[in-house]
Amino acid sequence: MSYPNPEQAAVLSHLDGTLLVLAPAGTGKTRLMADRLAAVIAKGMLPEKTLGVTFTNRAAEHMRSAVRESCGAHAKDCRIQTFHGLDTHVLQSGYAAKSGCGVSPQTVLGASRHQSSSLEVDDFPTQP
Repeated sequence: MSYPNPEQAAVLSHLDGTLLVLAPAGTGKTRLMADRLAAVIAKGMLPEKTLGVTFTNRAAEHMRSAVRESCGAHAKDCRIQTFHGLDTHVLQSGYAAKSGCGVSPQTVLGASRHQSSSLEVDDFPTQP
């Protein structure tokens, strides 16, 4: 199978705006998104204005590596994270509190410290 196939070529040519790519495992999504990210940077987008999000740490590291190969020093300014990492960043940075959803950065930081331990439902307080 040659890269890019017609569907992948369509993704690589869509450089303006956001894009959601859904495809089965092993179809080249991470490489494709890294190549698209490199293309929008080459077109003039500031690396700090880009966002690459994936499901696994392994895929995020693979994407970072591929962008680093294509973009060199600019790659360090790209935000490439897992969905969980991005969620944590948003909550810890205070965006959630500013939006009025009632979650404070302190709450998230407290939860992050306990993330590696297993918690049972009974470990969480309930409201009367």
